[in-house]
Amino acid sequence: MELRLFARSRGKFHLPILFDGEERVCEYASQFLGSLVRSARGYSLQTINHYGKQLKYFFKFLADDVRYSRMRIDHVVATIPSGVIDQYLAELQNHELANSTVRNRDAVLMEFFKWLTTSEAGRARESSGYEGGLKSPGGKRKMPRFVTTDQVIRLQQSLYHESQRCIVHFMYDSGLRVSEVPRVLKSDIDALDCWPEEFHYLPLLIRGSKGQGGDNIKERYVLLSRAVYDRIKRYHSTMSYRLISSDAKPAFLNTKRKPIAVKAIQNMIADASRRASFKSGTISAHRLRHGTALSILGGESGKDYLEKLVLVQIQFGHSDIRATEAYTHIPPSLFDQVEGNKQVRARFEEAQRIFEKTFLSTKNHLNHRGRKRKC
Repeated sequence: MELRLFARSRGKFHLPILFDGEERVCEYASQFLGSLVRSARGYSLQTINHYGKQLKYFFKFLADDVRYSRMRIDHVVATIPSGVIDQYLAELQNHELANSTVRNRDAVLMEFFKWLTTSEAGRARESSGYEGGLKSPGGKRKMPRFVTTDQVIRLQQSLYHESQRCIVHFMYDSGLRVSEVPRVLKSDIDALDCWPEEFHYLPLLIRGSKGQGGDNIKERYVLLSRAVYDRIKRYHSTMSYRLISSDAKPAFLNTKRKPIAVKAIQNMIADASRRASFKSGTISAHRLRHGTALSILGGESGKDYLEKLVLVQIQFGHSDIRATEAYTHIPPSLFDQVEGNKQVRARFEEAQRIFEKTFLSTKNHLNHRGRKRKC
């Protein structure tokens, strides 16, 4: 089997073609990969190549089977019983491949065989064999690793620009996925101007990421603390931000005054984490989100632990409470609102403390060596 890419391109992607060992095109697999190119989910070329490689491994397994070695691969995938897929996954496990690797190959096969039942594939199969979901056992779910308020402060103090510190504070306060941050617009922040100043929390509209890979958009509201709102408005009032005009102006720009990208946010946090001398893996964009959950659980809202979990579910945009269950492993007694429990604190006060400890005015921006920049 060999995965090749046409030299000719359609749009921004090359058209992937999968060949068998006799140089014949694997029509169904190639059409499936082509459907990924056209998909609204926006698969990257790297992801499509990955899908092709996973299919190639499975087709080689079929070609090595004496029952199918003389048959065209298109006929085989259209007619084999689902038990053959079970045999393939069992063989992978017998070869002691990591559960995550087996699970990944299983997920690609599920998409492929479900596609074979569609009209786009000419309904090559009546049943995908995946009606019950993935066949391979799920890997062990890791417990969430939290970040604390003091760690967030230390991280921000290692960032050189207020725009960067503002993004990190916003992520920690709101619990947004890193993929959701670039979608926040200035107009979304401005829509909060009408709320009275006595409100400690404001409802911010978010175009959330849902589904595998975060390719589907689902709107929701999150609560934004007054301190973070004020910080963002202060950032928006700076000359460097106001000089950029746009019909749908992002709430956050990079240091070159361009819309901030997901990868740039991840790199920004990773670089600051190293400068702050955190051990590798201690801080990441996603761990800021875990820190938000800890902050909500330890906040003043919610009369009991279950209500706090529901607040986390709503804030994070989990469609199922089971997605929030990872946070149930912290003893509820830690956050009981009893007199003298220092773990329970007002989140808006926490946000104000972070702002006071980390705000960096324009004249105090730092250069790449961490020294005050000459204006």
